[in-house]
Amino acid sequence: MPRFHTYYDNLKVSRTASTDLIRAAYRRLSQKHHPDRNPGNPDAARVMVLLNIAYRALSDPDKRAAHDRWIAQQEARAEPHRTPAGSYPPPPPPRPSRPSRSRKPPLDRSDMPESLRQLARGAVFYVLTMLIFSPLLMTVATWWKTPESRPAPSQHIIHTPQPKPTSPSIVSAPHRLPEMPDLSGVYRLVKSDFRFEDGEPVVHSKGKLEIRRMRANTYLLLEAKTIQSVGTSGRAYVYHIRPGRYAFDKLQLHRNSRNWAVLEGDQLVKHEPGTNYRETTWWRQVPEGYSEKYLDRGIKEAEWGYKVRVERGVADQ
Repeated sequence: MPRFHTYYDNLKVSRTASTDLIRAAYRRLSQKHHPDRNPGNPDAARVMVLLNIAYRALSDPDKRAAHDRWIAQQEARAEPHRTPAGSYPPPPPPRPSRPSRSRKPPLDRSDMPESLRQLARGAVFYVLTMLIFSPLLMTVATWWKTPESRPAPSQHIIHTPQPKPTSPSIVSAPHRLPEMPDLSGVYRLVKSDFRFEDGEPVVHSKGKLEIRRMRANTYLLLEAKTIQSVGTSGRAYVYHIRPGRYAFDKLQLHRNSRNWAVLEGDQLVKHEPGTNYRETTWWRQVPEGYSEKYLDRGIKEAEWGYKVRVERGVADQ
């Protein structure tokens, strides 16, 4: 039986103790646990309060009777939990099982017609067959499409590849440049049209152009021109003959998309637009012995400047 802490336990007397015995126990315990006799003990005051409450309840007959009834009630509540010696406590009652929300009641197929059952079985069989055999069929199809995975033909069978019929307009042939005349040589300035954006012209009195062939369809142009009251200057550029650049059977040389030259009869027409000017010059080929002092000096300066740019890796080659 569980033990209850009562006022009798506080005064350390039995439940049948007389009033005099209770009074004597209170005096003895109060003298022992009084705070004045236990300085520095924080539990002395708490014990003294419990002793006073217990003595007031047990010294009064009505309060003692009420306390005894409370003790009897507590013992009566604990009485059903007692089991006889040698016996085991009865097992607890089973807890009621809660129906699962996720589970659905089984389908009652008793009322389903036989035709519908057969249709359901056929649908299930078809779905299972597709799930099993579809990956296998796809694997076989992929394997058969690969040329390396096909079985080798028999030795006595000879497969002769047949040429595919092609239209003459579709047959692709390597593009080749037509044979063009060699432009290497010395040219003399015939005419010059040099104008700024504001329309002011610049007159070139003399000019010399040497064209040297570097490789197939690539030329180095060394140009020297004399401007009146200014002097002679030389420049060097690389021009190329490119496929598809032939218009009206005229040979065209291109430095870039803006600078180009075209051979018209016995004259080479050179176009060179700048940032704030445009220039068109006409050149005619002359014998190798054509020489002018200042123009020859400009040609040498242009050649030397081109070599320096090549060494520095900033010139076209």
